[in-house]
Amino acid sequence: MQLDIYLIRNGLFGQDYGMKFILAMTGLILCLVFWQRTKKRDYLVVFLAGVVIWSCFEILITVLGIRYIEDAVIFGSGLHWLPASILRGASEGSVVALVGITAGDFIPNKETRKYAVPAAILLLGFFVTRTLLTGLPTRDVGGVVLSRREVFAWPSVLFFMLLLAFNLYWYFRLGDEAGKKRALLMFIATLIFSTIWSIAQYIANVRWIEVAVGLGYAQAVPGLELLVFAWDIIVEVAMCYVSFFTIPYYLGIIPRHD
Repeated sequence: MQLDIYLIRNGLFGQDYGMKFILAMTGLILCLVFWQRTKKRDYLVVFLAGVVIWSCFEILITVLGIRYIEDAVIFGSGLHWLPASILRGASEGSVVALVGITAGDFIPNKETRKYAVPAAILLLGFFVTRTLLTGLPTRDVGGVVLSRREVFAWPSVLFFMLLLAFNLYWYFRLGDEAGKKRALLMFIATLIFSTIWSIAQYIANVRWIEVAVGLGYAQAVPGLELLVFAWDIIVEVAMCYVSFFTIPYYLGIIPRHD
């Protein structure tokens, strides 16, 4: 049985690849600076793992036609679908995961909390404020949108299940206590960030859920929208983004710290 349910993205964030590039480069530079100053490569590895893993997902759903997406534009020029997919992997995957793991590392720490909490509030405030200020007056339900992704297409669900299965097996059978604590805090921080940002996107009319009706689309009923958003935020983002940490941690690329 096929579930013809679609996650819609519209508005500036779905279109502005210049901002995606800036976010990705900012995240990469911060990781490199942290590595150079502390000799700890953890965040750089998480960022690069996110680029690889999430770009693979973006390429998969584009090639298989699971996601319809408008042609990408960066700084006024067209962008080929392949670098556009990698840029989405870096900005929407790596950067969000980076927010999650740094917040999870620094906020619980008494020595860094006084700096981490204001930084987290400012960052979240930036994303929410920009989303609300650049939103749309109405939802173009069933119309031409920037991105329409079939949520439960079997290749993408299989992709998520493989990541989720590894994370759960690692957490309950392979991980040490320090690593499991970091992964759990990363999950919680990513979940909070993604939930608040998704609510802002929904209010701004740039993100919603549709279902196939005949040859067209209609907005899903509120209960179904809530369930699909929960799947997206909890499973696709918060749980799966943790694999950007757990996989390199398991492989020893991220060293274990006490």
